[in-house]
Parts: sequence; structure tokens; C-alpha cells
Amino acid sequence: MNIMKNKYSYTALIALTCAFGCKKILSIDNPTNQTSTENVFNMDSKATSALIDIYIRMAEEGSGRFTSQSALLSGLYSDELEAPPINGNSPTAGFSETRLQSNNPLLTPFWSESYFCLYQVNSVIEGLEKSTMLSTQLKMQIQGEAKFLRAYLLFELSNYFGDIPLVTSTDRNINQIISRSSRTDVLNFVIKDLKDAEQLLPSDFSFSGGIRIRATKWAASALIARAYLYNRDWVNAESESTKLISSPLFKLEDNLLNVFLLTSTESIWQLKPVVDPYFDTFEAQFFILEVAPGTEQVFLRSSLLNAFESGDKRRFDWVGNTPDGNWSYPYKYKLKGQVNETEASSILRLAEQYLIRAEARIQRGNIEGGITDLNALRSKRRASPTATVPNPLPEISALITKEEALLKVFQERRVELFCEYGQRWFDLTRSGRAITELKTVKPQISQKDLLFPVPQTERELNPNLSQNMGY
Repeated sequence: MNIMKNKYSYTALIALTCAFGCKKILSIDNPTNQTSTENVFNMDSKATSALIDIYIRMAEEGSGRFTSQSALLSGLYSDELEAPPINGNSPTAGFSETRLQSNNPLLTPFWSESYFCLYQVNSVIEGLEKSTMLSTQLKMQIQGEAKFLRAYLLFELSNYFGDIPLVTSTDRNINQIISRSSRTDVLNFVIKDLKDAEQLLPSDFSFSGGIRIRATKWAASALIARAYLYNRDWVNAESESTKLISSPLFKLEDNLLNVFLLTSTESIWQLKPVVDPYFDTFEAQFFILEVAPGTEQVFLRSSLLNAFESGDKRRFDWVGNTPDGNWSYPYKYKLKGQVNETEASSILRLAEQYLIRAEARIQRGNIEGGITDLNALRSKRRASPTATVPNPLPEISALITKEEALLKVFQERRVELFCEYGQRWFDLTRSGRAITELKTVKPQISQKDLLFPVPQTERELNPNLSQNMGY
């Protein structure tokens, strides 16, 4: 992959680091030897380029494996997206019908692309440890970014596959025979990496030209909050999310059309592809329908559309419809076939932090505080009264039980975070509601389907990789 694919996307980083004036520094296909690695990490600009190459890889490889592909396939696997009738033996059918097999070719990138990027991240971390020539501030920053990216990759993998190999080095002799670590051990490691990153990373976006396409301490805090939530550590989940909600750097947008822009004040961390100049995001390319969906396209399930309450502006601004009105699609990203350099995949954003804190507070018995957070978000998602929408989105009453309040949280997560990188699927599995809620649309779903199978191609390469139960 060549870094210099076009002139846009990471332009602010060009000026700051001169990173895009050269070709790829590190390649997993041809591992760097000790001498070349030392050369990379003895010069600020080259070390920065090695790190940025990982961001680019995550943003674009595999047709946006960490962005649109994650949203597309997890949306099919859960109850967000539906595909037209397709060949029952096709790879897509395995996801849409929630009956994955370990040889599904669409499954493999979920594993292989993550470990490809993990190799690169570990290479950066090892290079920094040996380096004596980099400026102290830059060395800390790159180390923090690398640890954040490693934590993100491991956290996502563990939520799809459960127990996974905890790869923390570039030693191929170890990595080729490494066995799976427990999900608990992986999550503990993720939190440790994120805490380290939080201390190492800068607290503003000046080093990236003001745009939010590189990790800061806030990205680390946001992912820590999510990790604590999934780990049912309500106290720390509330504490971490409060840091972001209280920061003057972030605020909920008044205009929903601004939420997924590069300039969004809700964005904490974004990914921006650097591809041939045809489009801004993979999401717009994959999701926007101009006619009835074909065999390679998807549309929103009616159950998701029916989940929006009357007066919810998200239903109008974030859902698109074909000209004939028969098909609806995710419309958070609107520039299909256009390059305006205005949109970017928003991986971590402030709205999720309100939802994390609301859930954590309610779990701790603070129902009023949790409902206050939900209403703060809903106030920004409320449509103005019109003839067609006479009643705006109402406030939620705090005079409800804990169980009712938690259902309100998951309802709000469903309509706020739909088609965002596995969020719905993770919510269903971590809450134990997946089988109950999906039975109506996927009657064949069973306990084994709550984890993806380990790809067979990977098990053939590593004899110590065990398979998930039922596959």
C-alpha cells in the first residue's frame, strides 16, 4: 500500500510531519530488519510516518474493514440491515441469516486485518523502546497512539470472537503458535494499555491540525469508558465518561447534519480513508441507495425504522430513502461519489459517552441522573414541530423503575448508534438479550452464534488456535 495515493484527507498531517512525501515505511509482508527499524525510529518524521501508516491501513484496507465493513456485516448479523434474497451459500448469507461458518471468506478479514495492524503497532512500540534519537515529546505521543490503537484492535476482536491471541510482540516464532487468552485477560490488558495511552497522549488536537483523525487522551478515555461499561464496572465507566462530557473540547451538535463531518464537535476520534479521489467515506459508498437494492446492497430493517419515536429528527436526517420511497438506508454519511473532504468515519463520539454514563448511573441506582443524560441527548435529537411532525421528541420521565430505565438506555443506543461499527451487536450480546430480541427475525439463532467462529484459514496456520464452541 502506497501512502501517497492522493492529496487530501490527512493534509494537515502533511504540513506537520511531512509524512506523506514518502512511501510506506513498515510492511508486514517484508518485515523490517533491525537496521532499517532503527533508522525509522531515529528520525521524527519517519517514526510518525510509520504510525500514520496504521491509521491509513485501518481506514481503507478491505474496503474499510474497520469502518463500512464492520458496520455492514455486524448490521446484517444483528437486526439493523437486511439484504435482498440471495444465494443461501453466499458469504453474505452467512451474516444476514446469522449462520456463519469458519470458512466464510468475509469473516477472515475481521481476524487477519486486525492482526496485520497489531503487528504494525507492536513494531512501532518495539522501535520506540530501542530508539534514543527521537524527541521526548514525540516519542511519548507516538507510544500513546500505538497503545491506543493496540487496545482498540484487541477490544474489537474480543467482542467478536471472545478469547483471542493476545499478541504483544513482533516475534514470529511466538505469534505463529500463540494460543488464545481469556476474554477477561484481554480486557484487563486493553484497559492497562488505554490508561498508559491516556497519560502519554496530548490533550488537544493541535498536533493534527485541529482535525480529529489521530488519537488524543480523550480517545483513550472514551474507549476506557466503553471497556469499563462492558466489564460492568459502573463506577469507573461513569467517571471516565464524565471527563469527556465535562470537557470544553466536545459538545453535542445542534444540527444533526454536522455530527459526522470532519469539523464535528461531537467527534472524539475519526478515521479518514486516503484512496483514489472518488469519495469521502466507504459508508456512503456502501449504504446510499439510488434505486432498489441489488444483490451487493443492503437496506434498513423495518424493525429499526419502527424503533424511532415520533418527533425524532434522527429518523429524518440520518435515514435516507430511494426516490420511490420503498427502501430506506443509513444516511449518516451523505457524499457518495463525491470528494469534498468534509466527512470522516466517526468511531468515537460524545453521544456515546452520554449513553455510557446514563447506563452506569442507572446501574448504580441513580435513575434520575441517568435519565437526565438521556434527555440531554434527546434534546439535541428533537425535531422542530411541523405540520407533518406536530410533536417533538418528548422527555423521559425519571419516575420509572431501574429495569424500565435500562430499557430506555438500550432503546436510545439503538436509534443513536445504528450501523456504527458493531455497537448494536455488542449491546445485544453484552446484555444477554441477543437471542430473545433476534428470534423474530432470525429464528435459527442459538447460543453458539453469539461469537464469530475463528477463521479456518488461521487455524490451519496456527495449530494452537482452538475453535469457539458449536463450530
